[in-house]
Amino acid sequence: MMSTKPNILIVEDDEAVSRMLKLVMKSAGFDVDQALGGHIALRKLESVDYDAVLLDLGLPDGGGPRVLETLRGWDKARSTGPVWLVMSAIDFTDANTRHGLTRGQFVQKPFNPWDLANKLRDSLREVA
Repeated sequence: MMSTKPNILIVEDDEAVSRMLKLVMKSAGFDVDQALGGHIALRKLESVDYDAVLLDLGLPDGGGPRVLETLRGWDKARSTGPVWLVMSAIDFTDANTRHGLTRGQFVQKPFNPWDLANKLRDSLREVA
């Protein structure tokens, strides 16, 4: 599934955060695609086979939980689905209670983008 450069989708509505993540992830060796909302992300997920998804759960269009459900479906349907990291300003206990984050990993905002890149790289190694 992974090419020489892992292909990731960043789903983040804050354009500054999305741009910063794109720059860091590209510098860390990832191919990067972006979606500024859940609806756009869902369309991209239908047509592209990503190695990983960085998802902002609190998207203003309400699409974060829908994207999360799509990723959960992939976990069940594929032997190795994309790795997904959920980024949110709410704490893990609240996110787990509200959204059942039993798979994937949770990253609380604010976060260090380089630490996030390393966590993503480690997660991709685990499924390779």
